[in-house]
Amino acid sequence: MTAVNWTANLAVGLTFPLIAESSMGNYSFVPFAVIVTVLMGFLYVYLPETKGRPVEEVADEMRAPGATRGVYNRRRARRTDVDTDT
Repeated sequence: MTAVNWTANLAVGLTFPLIAESSMGNYSFVPFAVIVTVLMGFLYVYLPETKGRPVEEVADEMRAPGATRGVYNRRRARRTDVDTDT
């Protein structure tokens, strides 16, 4: 995770001066806000809710068929059988 953080910081550090000098002026943080919004949507769709659940249960759920296809329904927070296709 540290590599992701450093890479994101490098990307912001290299692109912000270019954006700030462009015609965007006071709105130079808008592209970064859009990227964060898109990533939050991705996380909401593709990752299960883990609040109040033991690590073993979450690990079992992530190993289940369909875990990488974003088939999680947030209302089924306690179910471990996430494969609804079969």
